[in-house]
Amino acid sequence: MPTPLKLLILEDNAFDAELEVGQLQAAGYDCDWLRVQTREDFEACLDRPDFELILADYNLPSFDGLSALGLMRERGLEIPFVLISGTLGEERAIESVKAGATDYVMKERLERLAPVVTRALNDRLELVKGRAAQQALRETHRRLQALSVRLLQVEETERRRVARELHDGVGQLLTAVKLRLAGLNPSLADYAPHRSECVAAIDEALEQVRRMSRDLRPSQLDDLGLVAALRSHLDRQAGGAGFKPNFMHEGVPQRLAPEIETTCFRIAQEALTNIARHAQASEVWVTLAGTEAELRLEVRDNGRGFDVAAARLGAAAGRSMGLLSMEERARRGGRPEHGPAQHGRARHARRRAACARLGAREGDPVEPRASPDPRQLGTDMSPVRILLADDHILVRAGIRALLEGLEGVTVVAEAGNGNEVLDLARTHRPDVVLLDISMPGLGGLEASAQLKQELPEVRVVMLSMHANEEYVLQALRAGAAGYMLKDSATAELEIALKAVMQGETYLSPPISKQVVEGYVQRVGAEQPAPDNLTPRQRQVLHLIAEGHSTKEIAYRLELSVKTVETHRAQLMERLQIRDIAGLVKYAIRNGLISAGK
Repeated sequence: MPTPLKLLILEDNAFDAELEVGQLQAAGYDCDWLRVQTREDFEACLDRPDFELILADYNLPSFDGLSALGLMRERGLEIPFVLISGTLGEERAIESVKAGATDYVMKERLERLAPVVTRALNDRLELVKGRAAQQALRETHRRLQALSVRLLQVEETERRRVARELHDGVGQLLTAVKLRLAGLNPSLADYAPHRSECVAAIDEALEQVRRMSRDLRPSQLDDLGLVAALRSHLDRQAGGAGFKPNFMHEGVPQRLAPEIETTCFRIAQEALTNIARHAQASEVWVTLAGTEAELRLEVRDNGRGFDVAAARLGAAAGRSMGLLSMEERARRGGRPEHGPAQHGRARHARRRAACARLGAREGDPVEPRASPDPRQLGTDMSPVRILLADDHILVRAGIRALLEGLEGVTVVAEAGNGNEVLDLARTHRPDVVLLDISMPGLGGLEASAQLKQELPEVRVVMLSMHANEEYVLQALRAGAAGYMLKDSATAELEIALKAVMQGETYLSPPISKQVVEGYVQRVGAEQPAPDNLTPRQRQVLHLIAEGHSTKEIAYRLELSVKTVETHRAQLMERLQIRDIAGLVKYAIRNGLISAGK
């Protein structure tokens, strides 16, 4: 049902007023109207201006339409104002329009009234829309000005920080190494400790470079995708701020458009930074859910809330840009559902971003590896044949030099990208592929997955600069048998090769410790006891979780290797676990070993 047109008629003749209303009703208008005829009554109506249209007679006994128009404009009202007269000439009509009247109608031509009113109301509606658009444009301009100023400030601050860390951190460490190396003499007794000091300094410089790179842009976002990057960032923030992290994701494609991944990550990053700085929260929840049409991100904490209106005012004034930057990112990457809301003491920030359905879900279980190969590293009759892959020539040369120092190892080929790895692996059939995780074109993770499908007998050991749990999990899912940091010592490289050639999984000690601690942090300390396992199964699980090989477990428990393998298979079947990493996590969760081990 249409809303009645609220109409004020300034007319001393009641019959004329009814004729005017009748014309409008005949045109389909439902009129809610009031007639006044004196200045006092007209001013009283203007004091409560809830009318949508004013029809005014040009000539009244003690008042006139132009005076009424002046009173309305003095009050700053912009109600459509139509003059109606039987004696209005062309000059006075033009004068009235110049004075601000919307239009005029002669009483002998009242059939024009309805079209004039329709045009006046439409013009008023367009005027209101135009002013709203202008106001929105001005507001957007103010927001962009504030963001531009803030962007310049942040950019300069970040440049200053990076320059200072490069000079005071990495630069000073490398200078110290250079001076120390220049004074080293292999014939002196203190050569070994001084050399160790140089290696330690280089390790520290590498760690600083990793941290700076992660702060500028997390490599997981480009290499592993949004889910892995968000989980890793949440865990890192939780470790620094002391809150309990909870991360959930459902239906999210493994990879999204780069701009969508960046937008969602930066919004979550800003929200988590604000929580860490201001919320005093003890627990934080990050939820990422996907559908065929959109991606939904929710960041929630149990800390103290904030005044959203005050935050917006502060952002417009150039202060506290967090909320504004999240909204702007959401507008560029998709559409905001709503801003942060205050629910008691909890705060919520939800954003949606349009996306396409691009691939399979992350988190598929790792299939069991092939049975162990009986060959041993260093056997003269069957040297381990290595395919070395890294896109940095100098790094590749350094690793090759380490490998050539090991007995029983032969480098059969080198590759600079994932496609070369596949071609060379098909040609040379190596025993082990030492594979850089980040390479141009086809990356290490994709190459490892394809190798597992085409050449399941080939062991893949990932070489990476990233000491991060997400990289390790993704590498294991891609079929890797090991994960090592590039700055690992020669002795560790030999141990890793021996382990994977025996069918075991190898993780560098810093990586193993981080995976365990990260898992413990997420699942918490209270877990149910594994009361559905036999005592022997508990013993085997305990030793597996401590990192012992199948042969070592057999020796310790005075069992055959085949019996230990049977126990391990029964454990996996009973616990519905598909890999060794899952058994380790189960043991930690149920208190069979501690995170320190």
